Amino acid sequence: MLSILTFGLPQRIVQGTLAFLILFSFNLSAQSDGSLPKYPAEEKLQEFVKALNSGQKDVLHGFFQANMEAQKDNPEFFDQMTDDHLSLYRLTDGYKIRSVQNASKATATALVQAKSTGIWSRLDMFLKAKPPEYSEPIVPFVVVGLGVHSIEAPVEYLPTAKLNDEEIRSKISTLMKTISARDAFSGTVQIWKGDQILFADAYGLAHRSPDRRNRVDTQFNLASITKMFTAVAIAQLAEEGKLSYSDTVGKIMPDYPNKEVATSVTVHQLLSHTSGLIGGRELAMKLPNASRAMTLQDRLKDFVNEPLTFPPGQQFGYSNAGYILLGRIIEKVSGISYYDYLRDRIFRPAAMTETGFILKTNLPDNAATGFMDAVRGQRKENNESLDLIGSPDGGAYSTGRDMARFHTALRNGTLLRPASLQTLWTGVTDNGMEEYAYGARLTQYNGVRIVGHGGGWDGITNEFDMYPDQGVTVIVLSNYDDDPTGIRNKLREWLTQGNSPVREYRPSKPELKVVSDLSTTKLIVGQPIVIRVIVSNTGGDFRAGIVNLDIRSSDGKKVGQKIAMDQRIEADKSKTFTFFWVPTEIGKFTFDIGIFGKGWQPTYYFGAAEQSILIASR
Repeated sequence: MLSILTFGLPQRIVQGTLAFLILFSFNLSAQSDGSLPKYPAEEKLQEFVKALNSGQKDVLHGFFQANMEAQKDNPEFFDQMTDDHLSLYRLTDGYKIRSVQNASKATATALVQAKSTGIWSRLDMFLKAKPPEYSEPIVPFVVVGLGVHSIEAPVEYLPTAKLNDEEIRSKISTLMKTISARDAFSGTVQIWKGDQILFADAYGLAHRSPDRRNRVDTQFNLASITKMFTAVAIAQLAEEGKLSYSDTVGKIMPDYPNKEVATSVTVHQLLSHTSGLIGGRELAMKLPNASRAMTLQDRLKDFVNEPLTFPPGQQFGYSNAGYILLGRIIEKVSGISYYDYLRDRIFRPAAMTETGFILKTNLPDNAATGFMDAVRGQRKENNESLDLIGSPDGGAYSTGRDMARFHTALRNGTLLRPASLQTLWTGVTDNGMEEYAYGARLTQYNGVRIVGHGGGWDGITNEFDMYPDQGVTVIVLSNYDDDPTGIRNKLREWLTQGNSPVREYRPSKPELKVVSDLSTTKLIVGQPIVIRVIVSNTGGDFRAGIVNLDIRSSDGKKVGQKIAMDQRIEADKSKTFTFFWVPTEIGKFTFDIGIFGKGWQPTYYFGAAEQSILIASR
């Protein structure tokens, strides 16, 4: 799985670097020889690509040893970096640099394509730099951050000729033969147009000892794609008037023991991951062992007493706990178990005959075993990492055909009325690349609307895309850890190539007014203060925004920071953000508030709304 790798790089450096990248970014097409301008970070990035493209262990090891600092707590660091990137070379045959996206002395970002598959990635290079701006690299140059991310192809690079079905099939077949030959994918890739197969094939093994190959009708663990079923169930109950998206947990479950959650968290916030319930990563760290629970009531015990991590509605925070709680709400409102509800109200009406929840102790021959990465490039079965049975946050099993039927049942009104589906697929948060709605991510690529979800766990990686306006369904289900995002992205290219997208709508610039309100202006050390920030928008939609609160002492030193990310404030709307801070020392402190978007870009920066507070010892 390809992801950002940072080594000894404090978060404050990352943020400072990102701000600099955006302020001084420019876009350069690569020269015909793939050369880059000679900024220090770009030179190091070019050296890295050259070392990677050599495919030689000693060359890669030499690059890392010469350009990165040894890790005191990991004497095998350089060897591990070398082995990881040799694996990357075996998958890609190296990279071709296509363009430089951002550049500065201390940072560089390039868009590249794998020579073996044409899959696009973004390479990020960070050099150790001088504080506080972190814009000037320290000599000798040291690489402190190196990242590789799969990305969609920039649409300006797509061919203008539309592909026919046979051409699409041929391209996918070639791609998957290349990837599976490198043992980088095991599973099934399928494209459906309505109820007709455009492409379907399977790769790798479903089981070992004895070997049993994956087939196009093999059942795979969906992981978090299951959340889409949970969201549809809630939408059905809302459609029937049995609950409202604005209902609090306590209104539906008066006996819910966590009163903070019961009184302040709504169904809307649970569906959109804006509830503040404990996040997926944090819950997994708190409970490292797989669950043996057979009921959702027992699953609630894992997190019911956990405090909220942020005020409900303030930001996006992916929460498996929130979806388990939604499952319990379904049980409370419907009067039947979550599993029975999905079987009777979703799977059967949609003719999803091969979809359901399976005990891991009773896995049938037609259900794939997951194989997770292990030491020395080996893979091992993931059984110990799986919960006894899946739940509303993940773990249902399904096939490619059944997932196509799920899409069809949504489009033709079998599961929901059109108005309910529109509510389900209306974005709530926006990270600049995609929106998240109710159990679904929303994006536009090359002028085409795509709705879907991913799913991943040990030995499980999936991508599910629906093209509602074209009636096309893309299913990539895998029983390996290798990230299939690159495969999904290539399918997006080929399915939309030659499309004539509607001219991009450029909304008017947001016009934001920021007002802050403090619960008090004098308090003592250890006493909490509530800072409310009200942001009003009288201009165009504000998307992928960040509300940043810096807390500074009288000498200008930053002693605290509060952030609300992935914000969207529509035109003529306002939103209140509530932050809490507990001072640990006496003195006078100032709260500086800035609004940024998209991401940390200062495109929509609207100054600071400063307030001061005096902290006394008693």
